[in-house]
Amino acid sequence: MNVKAQMQTTLDVLGFDFRNFTMTNFVSWLEAQKGRRIFFLSGPMPVNMYGAWFSDSEFPHEYFFFDHSVPALHQVHIQLHELSHFICGHKTLQITGAKLKSLIFALKENRAYPSEFMELARHRAPDQANAQEEAEAETLAMLIQERVIKFARMNELSKTVSSHQEAANFLRDMGVL
Repeated sequence: MNVKAQMQTTLDVLGFDFRNFTMTNFVSWLEAQKGRRIFFLSGPMPVNMYGAWFSDSEFPHEYFFFDHSVPALHQVHIQLHELSHFICGHKTLQITGAKLKSLIFALKENRAYPSEFMELARHRAPDQANAQEEAEAETLAMLIQERVIKFARMNELSKTVSSHQEAANFLRDMGVL
């Protein structure tokens, strides 16, 4: 089966109703389905990198970082691409609260992310597996966008989701900040 057919099946099995799509609704629905809290954080990204996904090794949380310097439509695509990795169950880097803290501080100060995290994100899987996973994530993100457009929800593809304050509150509650 080719990647498009595989991802079409993945999307069909997912079962989300795209007739009332918003990024916020989609993310909330995924949180409920997967039993994981999802946080989106925007900031500067290294050259040729637009997004990164990390899983919390201590709490049931997922952290999705995306480039804030690209147009809103591209930001949403990045978010959908990173979410697609999550939906597909691809491997990602597990990080602790302390490591997350340094990422959040870098974001807060509008600095580049610490290079060690970005290197790990880039190489989270062997090259062949990574190429396959990237093809799957990109294809699934495009199929999601097609569904959104099919139900005349195109304007929702330019509205990003941000969790800066929620992530900060969570980190403060767990004593990281």
